[in-house]
Amino acid sequence: MAGHTDDIPINTAQFRSNWELSSARAAAVTHELLMDDRLSPKRFSIQAFADVKPLAPNDSSENWAMNRRVEIIISQSKEELGIKPADKNASAESTAPGAEP
Repeated sequence: MAGHTDDIPINTAQFRSNWELSSARAAAVTHELLMDDRLSPKRFSIQAFADVKPLAPNDSSENWAMNRRVEIIISQSKEELGIKPADKNASAESTAPGAEP
């Protein structure tokens, strides 16, 4: 889930910045989708982009509205998301102090 905003700065009691607003948007959509028990929370991730990835120039009310969005990104694997699996052998390969590798 990727949340986005327009480039109009926000600073309210609820959202201190466009970063907080974009993350809240992504979280709200994620919570709604997870109400369906068939979906696993392990398959979800949330990203916040604030105003750094606009679809259109922020120069009109129509374009501001277009840039205020949540993208649902569907991926088949962690690798497609750029998430590298943890190296399970990393801790097993460490040696005791003074021991030869």
